[in-house]
Amino acid sequence: MDGNREARIDWRYTNKPDLMIGVDATRAEKAITLVAGVGAPVLLWLLIWRHFPYPTWAWWQWAVAIFIAFDIAGGVAANGLNAQKRATHSAVQPIDPGPLKAFKRWPWLFTALHVHPFVVVACFGGSWAEAAVLYLMPLTTVIAMRRLPLYLHRPLAFTVMTFAIPVAFYGLWAPVGMGWFGPLFVLKLVCCHAVREEPYAP
Repeated sequence: MDGNREARIDWRYTNKPDLMIGVDATRAEKAITLVAGVGAPVLLWLLIWRHFPYPTWAWWQWAVAIFIAFDIAGGVAANGLNAQKRATHSAVQPIDPGPLKAFKRWPWLFTALHVHPFVVVACFGGSWAEAAVLYLMPLTTVIAMRRLPLYLHRPLAFTVMTFAIPVAFYGLWAPVGMGWFGPLFVLKLVCCHAVREEPYAP
């Protein structure tokens, strides 16, 4: 029988969750997260170097951009893991680390802590007002999701993502080499982290 039809949902866990990849992540899940987290900065470097052959950033700007690419791209993969869904969207457990308990009690808190748009402006220049728009886009969506029935969370998330892509590329100013940041920022926080999905067991 097709293995994809044998879905087994498992919310239970007895091991302490990891804030990065959730709880009871398989080797394959860890590998996917690693590929995303390491591959995105490498791709960023290659693409920027190809289009801008003369270095336009100082070494510390490269360090900031690489860290942000690692965090955001790795976070897109990590927050989509069954291991992370199991840890993030289940009830609060006594073995949960303190930050995870807080994120479960106040689901908007995880998103609110992502001040990356302001870091980008501080390091690469740009508009603080537009950084605020990009910061508030996922935050207001997550807050709205808490007031809507569960069956509307995923379609709302992907609707916001649909608007975020053209807004980030054509509506909001982005520093040279950072055009990728806005869409991945919204993807990580709204579509990957905030949407509850059933955690399938291996």
